[in-house]
Amino acid sequence: MAKFEEISLEKEIYDAARKEGETLTQHLEKLDPSEEYKGSKLAKLDAFERQLRRQKLKVTGNACLVADFFKTSGSAVLFPEFVNRNVRLGMGRGKFEATPDELAATTTQIDSGVYKGVEFDLSNSDIDHVRTAEGAIFSKVIAKTKEKAINLHKIGRTIESSYEALRRVKANVLAVALQAIGTKLSRKIVSEMVGVIINGDGNTNPAADVGIASPNTLTYADMLELELEFDEGFEPSLMLADKATMKKVMSLTEFKDALIASEWLTNGKPQNIFGNALRINAYVGADIILAIDPRSAIEMLEEKGGSLVETEKLIDKQFERVVISKVVGFNKLFTGASRYLDISP
Repeated sequence: MAKFEEISLEKEIYDAARKEGETLTQHLEKLDPSEEYKGSKLAKLDAFERQLRRQKLKVTGNACLVADFFKTSGSAVLFPEFVNRNVRLGMGRGKFEATPDELAATTTQIDSGVYKGVEFDLSNSDIDHVRTAEGAIFSKVIAKTKEKAINLHKIGRTIESSYEALRRVKANVLAVALQAIGTKLSRKIVSEMVGVIINGDGNTNPAADVGIASPNTLTYADMLELELEFDEGFEPSLMLADKATMKKVMSLTEFKDALIASEWLTNGKPQNIFGNALRINAYVGADIILAIDPRSAIEMLEEKGGSLVETEKLIDKQFERVVISKVVGFNKLFTGASRYLDISP
């Protein structure tokens, strides 16, 4: 018997994964490593997909019905992770839309709903000169606990349905709908991140407006100022704006040059400006262009082992009001890692 056939699929397996801060897929990979299947007919499957195969659940092409997940207790256990995986897949989508992973410098899992962050104050620290004579005092960087804690909260949506309504839906069709929900969830999370980056996390750390030379008129010089305003060792590599503002940026004569915009003109891939990837988010604010060093700007906080769905309700076919949500919070790391330009202050 292959290792993947020996795994006991019970509700409690989600509790075990949650304690380790893992998704079910990650937990299954520890129990049944994919590397052990190299060279076999199962080599292209991950640990969760091997469990789908074991339960004879086909979720692509000529896919099974949602009802097929509930033929046995073991197959029912896989349904919440099927939902989770497709929502996560949707959260990573976007040619032009920013995703949480693009903005987060790091992600921290925590056990409680409150987080006390630490701030490193570079602007008021003496870090310009580090060469010292023997016995002299080294320059210092100020680090202190933030005055106000970061509170985690849920961001999500409720699906109102019933088992009877969904049981005859093909798994691949449901997957498409779940991915679309994941994309919407991702955009809302990004909007929360953008709000913290611009306004601060409650600890008097908003981003600075570099100022526009002539209000209501965006020029190449203004964009250059936004790019070069960064200091303290931070360098922007991402710029965000809403659609209307991004049109103004991309319509500047200097950025319409065929050499600069070749990727955009030929295959629809957004061009880079000064090496910055351009991304859209509707919640940035009208006439605001936000520049970020995503390596240092913001920390995303997640509930440890948090599932995107209510696992037990799905296993028990309680579909009446299923919540798809993510428990998150955001800790601004370095104020100098973001700047914005307000075109119409």
